[in-house]
Amino acid sequence: MSGALRTAIGHFAGLMLATALQQAPPEARISQAAFRQLFTAKAVAVVDTRAEPEYSRAHVPGAISLGDADISARVPAAMQTIAALKNSKRPVVVYCACPAEITSLRVAEALRSAGVNDVRALIGGWVEWFNAGNPVEPSR
Repeated sequence: MSGALRTAIGHFAGLMLATALQQAPPEARISQAAFRQLFTAKAVAVVDTRAEPEYSRAHVPGAISLGDADISARVPAAMQTIAALKNSKRPVVVYCACPAEITSLRVAEALRSAGVNDVRALIGGWVEWFNAGNPVEPSR
């Protein structure tokens, strides 16, 4: 692949990212500070969208692993998780590895479409949570 083509693809990907972020309404996201308050009060359900190896290494304590691909493929375990989230009275915060919330926004929208109320993507995602020294735990 030529350097010019690689650059053009990179610019296109950047435009797609910017467009996706602009289309998400402000209420579709939650700040790290607001999430930390809900987390500390144990008043939130947390969904980790990262791949299983990353989730297993470390995640926000109590986070549920729910991948975008599993939702799309309607994997039975993912459908059971969504059903449990629908019955929860707590708000749901979704995070991913991307600090721009691309995957978490997509999963949050899929959860809303499935009938889960009060779902928001964590601004800064896992990277900001981890780098700020917030609590993490490995899978058991």
